[in-house]
Amino acid sequence: RRDEEFIFTFFRDLSLKNSDITLIDKGLKRFVELQELNLSGNLLHTLHSLPKNLVVLNAYANHITTIKVNGETPPLLHLGLGYNELRSLDQVLPFAETLISLDISFNHLCSLSEACRHLAFFPRLKYLYLVGNPLALAKHYRAAIVARFPQLEVLDGVPCEDKSTEE
Repeated sequence: RRDEEFIFTFFRDLSLKNSDITLIDKGLKRFVELQELNLSGNLLHTLHSLPKNLVVLNAYANHITTIKVNGETPPLLHLGLGYNELRSLDQVLPFAETLISLDISFNHLCSLSEACRHLAFFPRLKYLYLVGNPLALAKHYRAAIVARFPQLEVLDGVPCEDKSTEE
């Protein structure tokens, strides 16, 4: 049993891409030193039971509609959830304090005003990807986001203009 637990402390980076995973169980939390996890290209509907030291999570191209943080919230710096089925940024609010980079492109986010309300809780966010969501079709979408969140450096892969040179 001790040897088995040692194995779980060894992993820092784990890629389970394109593995037809449909469910994450609490066994994933046993990877106590895991910092980077890639779950992209699977069949997940819910994200939960995340390892406590995770700083990078990529779960692109799944069917994710729900994120549940049970217990300790991992200190994520990057969260990649593009090409899923999320309808609101409220699902990622548990990670708001630590996130520097959020890719939630090509989901089902429709309300620009609701997204702005939620983004106000992300003080460290510098890289944001919302392209491919219906809200990105709103008139003056980019200008609204950049004006409201001056800490952003990149929106949808395009650098935000330097405010000091705009006069």
